[in-house]
Formats: sequence, C-alpha cells, structure tokens
Amino acid sequence: MLDEPTNHLDLESREALISALEDYEGTLLMVAHDRWLLSRVAEQVWGLSPDGLTVFPGGFEEYDDWRKAQLAEAASAASGASGGPGGRDARFSGLSKDEAKRRKREEAERRNAIYRQLKPLKAEYEKLEAQLETVMAEQDEAEGQLADPAVFADLPKSSALLKQYADAKAKGDRLAQRMEALEAEMAELEAESNALGGE
Repeated sequence: MLDEPTNHLDLESREALISALEDYEGTLLMVAHDRWLLSRVAEQVWGLSPDGLTVFPGGFEEYDDWRKAQLAEAASAASGASGGPGGRDARFSGLSKDEAKRRKREEAERRNAIYRQLKPLKAEYEKLEAQLETVMAEQDEAEGQLADPAVFADLPKSSALLKQYADAKAKGDRLAQRMEALEAEMAELEAESNALGGE
C-alpha cells in the first residue's frame, strides 16, 4: 500500500520508483495525485462516489473520462429536475401573462449571461489542456535524455535537465489543479443554465 509515493522525491528517485513499480508483479494499492505516476503505473483506477466503488480497468485515462462525464451528468440532472421547458411553463401557470413573460425574459438574460461566463472558461480550459500536453512532452524529453548514462554523467547538463524536469512537473501540477477548478466552475454554470432550460 502506497500513499503519495512520489511526493518529495527527486527525478532520479522518482523514475527509479516508477520503474520498480512498473516491474512489480504483485498487487499495489496506491493513493496518488501524480498524474504522470498514475498514467504510467496504474492498470486499474478505483473511483469512490456516494454510489460506492467504481473500477476502471482502462486505468487513469478511463477514470479521467468518467470523472468528466460525472460532471456533465450532474449538469443534466439539474436540468431534469427543473422539468425542462414544460416545467418552466408549469411554473408560470399561476402568473399573469405579463409576469410570466417578464420572468421568461429574465431567465433568457441569465442564460445569456451564463453563456458569456462559460465561453472564456472553456477557452482557458482548452488552452491549459494544450499547455499540459506540452509540459508532459518536456518532462518526457528530459527523462529520455537523463536515461542516457553519458548525459547523466555530465553534471552541468544533467543538473540543467533535472531543473527543467522539476520545473515542468511543478507547472504541470499547477495546470492540472487549475483545470480541475475550471471543470467544477463550468459544471456549476452549466447546471444553472440547464435548470433554466438552457441547452
């Protein structure tokens, strides 16, 4: 059983640990936030939710897709709870025609405001996703070079590569955290829009 096994490890120790874990033929139960470790080592990911335990035999990528689907499902459930367009009309049935029209207009304005809020968040998310791919490629490149004994023996070069790797990892962690925050913010706005009868 491992709890955040790569925390506070330098690159060489981290890579040695990941290689050892990849070669290990037994069963490991691991809790980690290191996306790189999870994508390399985890053959299965277990997701805990109020409904219980869900096993993802496809590993971290399958789990990440599921997590995003859960956010979308929460937004969809909020829409269903509102009763959709029919539910909206039923809510206005006891109101005068003018009052119902005013409230519908307010809802439409709020949906438009939510759309204006969502658009830059989605654009930022896509930009961060592209940056994360670049950062992970930088990590791979540094690791590949450091795997060469001649490069690793060259102290100035290996030191620069170790710093490049550490900087890329720290940046990747920050990007992933921001992306998770954006996902939660977008899901909340989409749920509100769907509750108003938005698409």
